[in-house]
Amino acid sequence: MFYSLLSELFLNGQTFGKMVLKIKVVKLDGSELTLGACLIRWVLRIIDIWLISGSVAIISMLVSQKSQRLGDLASGTTVVKIAQKDLWESTTFMEVPQDYTTAYPQSQLLSDQDANTIKEVLNFVNKENNTGSDIEYHPMHLKLQKVLKQKLQIQDINGSARKFLEDLLKDFNYLHQ
Repeated sequence: MFYSLLSELFLNGQTFGKMVLKIKVVKLDGSELTLGACLIRWVLRIIDIWLISGSVAIISMLVSQKSQRLGDLASGTTVVKIAQKDLWESTTFMEVPQDYTTAYPQSQLLSDQDANTIKEVLNFVNKENNTGSDIEYHPMHLKLQKVLKQKLQIQDINGSARKFLEDLLKDFNYLHQ
């Protein structure tokens, strides 16, 4: 009965079925999936899926801009496809010199999931940005920067949003050697 709720909460937005399909639930603002968001999705499954044999879910997915179920719209989440990546690229590991000085000591508070999110956003923007826009201040960089500044209680940053994210990733690697 609570399978999807608990799985999505404790398995980083995935159930075992979602793992097989290589999809997962994510928050639209880039923040970590919360109990509240999972609970809203789970409660609205009654309307989305069980009521009228899934017709509500299908209709809401067809009319919403991001193909979201009613539960996703209410909880600020969406389901995304996890890109198949080279194993090396999908790791957060990077070489950092032994004499490296951290830019943000608060980066020791980052979780592995935070570091993976930073790496994924940096890679995504680098690969998908073909508009010629300034990727130093790309909206995804800015959104993640805002979330991480708040989480780590960082007031001032050095440079662009992209540089901030790159520095956090370097700091994370240095502090977790």
